Amino acid sequence: MDKGLFLFYFDIVIVNPKYATKMKKILIRKNSLLYFILSLVIVVSLLSCRKYYDSQPVPNKLTDETVLGSEKANPFSFATIKKALLKLSTEKVEGGIKSMSNTKALRTFDDIRPTHNYVRFAPENLEQLNQLVTAGFELFDVPLTYEVVEEGDYYQDPSIPVTEITFQYTLVPYGYQLPSNVPHVILDEIFLFNEEDGEYGQPDYWSVAIDGGNTGAMQSRANRSSASLSTIADYVEMYGDPVINATNYLISHQFNPMQVYQTASFLEGAIIGDPYFGRDPNSGRIEDGGGGGGGGGNTSWPPGYPSGVLRVRNTEMPDIEEPVKRVTVKARKFLKLETKLTDNNGRFQMTKKFRNRVTIIVKFKNDLATIRRVDNFFLAFNVFPVKHNLGRWGNDNMNNIQYTFATTGNGTSDRQSEKVWAAATAMNALSDTYEFNRENGISSPPHLNIWLCRGVDAVGNSAPMLNYAADPYFGVNGLSAVVVPVINGIITRLSFFLNTLGPVGIGFAALLEVHKAGLLLNMPDITVDYERQVSSTSVYNTFIHEFSHATHFWGMYEQNGREAGQYWANEIQYTLQHNGYGNRNDAGAERAGVIEAWGYFAGDLYLAKKYTRGIYARNIIARILAQRAIFRLDDQEFDLRFDAQIQNAGSDNNRYVGWIPMGFLNDLNDNVELGGRHTDNVSGYDVNRIFRSLKNLNNTADDLRTSLINNRPSGVTPGDVEGLGLQFGY
Repeated sequence: MDKGLFLFYFDIVIVNPKYATKMKKILIRKNSLLYFILSLVIVVSLLSCRKYYDSQPVPNKLTDETVLGSEKANPFSFATIKKALLKLSTEKVEGGIKSMSNTKALRTFDDIRPTHNYVRFAPENLEQLNQLVTAGFELFDVPLTYEVVEEGDYYQDPSIPVTEITFQYTLVPYGYQLPSNVPHVILDEIFLFNEEDGEYGQPDYWSVAIDGGNTGAMQSRANRSSASLSTIADYVEMYGDPVINATNYLISHQFNPMQVYQTASFLEGAIIGDPYFGRDPNSGRIEDGGGGGGGGGNTSWPPGYPSGVLRVRNTEMPDIEEPVKRVTVKARKFLKLETKLTDNNGRFQMTKKFRNRVTIIVKFKNDLATIRRVDNFFLAFNVFPVKHNLGRWGNDNMNNIQYTFATTGNGTSDRQSEKVWAAATAMNALSDTYEFNRENGISSPPHLNIWLCRGVDAVGNSAPMLNYAADPYFGVNGLSAVVVPVINGIITRLSFFLNTLGPVGIGFAALLEVHKAGLLLNMPDITVDYERQVSSTSVYNTFIHEFSHATHFWGMYEQNGREAGQYWANEIQYTLQHNGYGNRNDAGAERAGVIEAWGYFAGDLYLAKKYTRGIYARNIIARILAQRAIFRLDDQEFDLRFDAQIQNAGSDNNRYVGWIPMGFLNDLNDNVELGGRHTDNVSGYDVNRIFRSLKNLNNTADDLRTSLINNRPSGVTPGDVEGLGLQFGY
C-alpha cells in the first residue's frame, strides 16, 4: 500500500508531540488549507461536463444542481389506468363486441391491482439510506413526476438543509413490505406496463438491478448487518416481474397496451387541464407524461432506442479516446427506466423505446466495484456511487450518443471533469487488471469499494481492503480497534480545519460526526488521490498498483483463509505505526517489501501490456511509455542509502532506488537484462508462478525466497534465485 491515507491517520491517532508539531506545520500551509476548505464549504458538483448534443464535453457550472419545473400529469397512476380500461371496455361493448360485455372482471376490474407504490423516503441518517440502497431500491433525488427544466448531477429539496439527506424517490413493487424504520410516504399507486410492441416481455428495471447495485459478493460488515430487508430482486423472483405481469394482464383481457397508455394520457390531460394532453388519443401526438423527468415535447417523434458510446480521453495522447468498459448507464423518461452496462467497446444499447428527451445518467459502478467520492459534505455521497448526468437526448440523436470524459490535467481548475475522468479511468483500470489476471490464471476479488479522493493531506493512495480485513468472516475480530481510531482521525482533522475558520465553521462539528457513520458504512478497499498527478499514465498506473494489492490479498485468502485477513491487518497496523513503508530494518518491513514489490511489478507490467494493445498498439507515444515502464523495473537498484522509501519516483532514470524488490520479481520474469545493473541468470518465472509464491504468507525475505525456490521452473537452481535476490537486498 502506498503511503497515502494511512500515513496521515497515524499522525492523528497516535498521541505524540512529534506528530503534533508536524500537524501544526501542515495546517499553516496556506494553499493547502484554502484548497481544502473551499472543497468542503463550496458545494462541489460530482462531474465534469454538460452535453449539448455533440461529442465534446462542455464544463458545467461549479454546482450543477438540477432545476425542477411543475408537476406533470401521470398517465400510469393506478386510478387513471382503471378509468382508461373502463372507457375502452365501454367503447368496445358499445361498438358491438358482445363477448366483452359478459366478462365481469373486464367491466369492474376486481382482479386488477397496482404494480408499484410511488414512494418518497425521508432517511434520517446514513444507516437508513444505506439500508435502502443495500435492499436494491432504485433511488432518485428528484421527484419522478416533475418536469426537469435543467439537468444536473444532484438535487437538494429546498425544504431540507444541505446538512441533511434529501428526499429519495422510487417505485417499489406493490406488496413489498416497506421498511418501518425509514420514514416514508406513499405518493401514489402505479400501474406500470410496457406499452410498445416488441418490449412486452422486457423486465422492470425499477425492481431488478443488472449492475450489482450495492450488494456485491463482498460488502462491509456494517452493510450486511443493516440489510434487514429482503432485497427487491428476491421479492420479484418470488412473485414475478410486476411490469411483465401487468402487460400480460392487459393483453390477456384483449387490450392493446399502447392504446391503454394513450387513453390514460388523454384522461389525465383532460382531468388536470394540461394542454399537452387535450388531444385525440388516436392521433399519436400524446406527450409521454407531460415531459416529467424530461421536459415538453410530443410523440410526433417516433420512439427510439437510446444507444451510444462512452469514452475517456488520454491526457498524454489526446487523439486517443479509450472506450469506458462496464460502466452503468441509465435511461429514464418519467416513470420509464432501463439500465445497461457498457461493453468492452464502451457501447450501450437500450432495448426499450423512449420518446423525445430521455435523460441519460452514468453511474460509476458495476458488479465488481462501486466508486464513491469522500470529499464533500453531501451526506448521500458516502452511500451513492459517483455519477454524471449526460443530459436529455432527443429522437434526432438518442441513438447516437457520443460522450467523452476528459480533463484539462491542470489540477484544481476543473475539478468536476477531473473527478469523472478519474472515475472512468478507474473503471477501465479495474477491467484491465481483472482481464490481465484472467490471462495469467489469477483470481480477482469479487467486489471492491473505491474511495475517490482529492489532493488533501487526509487522503491518498492505498489498498487497506477494510471490507475484508475488518470483517471477521474474512479477517480478524478486533480490527475495529484500528478502524475506528482511523475514522476518528479523519473527523478530528476535518473538525480542526473548520473550527480554525471561526464563525464559518460553526455548526459543522456535529455534521462531521454524522459523516463518521458514512465512512464506517462503506469502508474503503481502495483509496486513490487522483489530483496529485493528473495524467492518464500516472492515474492508471496508480489504480493498477492498488488493484494488484487487492488481487494479492484475495489470492492469499483463497489459499490461507482468515489468516490472510490477519496478515493484511498486520500490514495496516505497520503502515500506521511507521508512516508508510518504514525503514528497511523495522520489524515487519520485509513483509511490506514483499507486498509492495508485487504492486509495483504488476502495476508497471500491466501498464506496459495496455500500451501495446488495441487502440494503443500503433501509437509511438504509447510504445515509449510501455518501454519506460518495463525499464523502470529492470533498472531498479537496491541501495542502503535509501532504506526508508523509494526515491526519485518522478524520474525515469533509476526511478526505483531503495529496498523494495520490484526489480527482483521482474528479473525472475523477463528474458533480457535491459539496464545492465544486475547479473540476471534467471528466467522462466511467468506471472502466475510468481503470484503462486506470493499467495503464501511471506513475512520475511527468507519466506519469499523459499516460496520462489519451491515454485521454481525447470533449469533454475536454488542458488540462482538466492544470488539474484541478494542483488536486491533479498
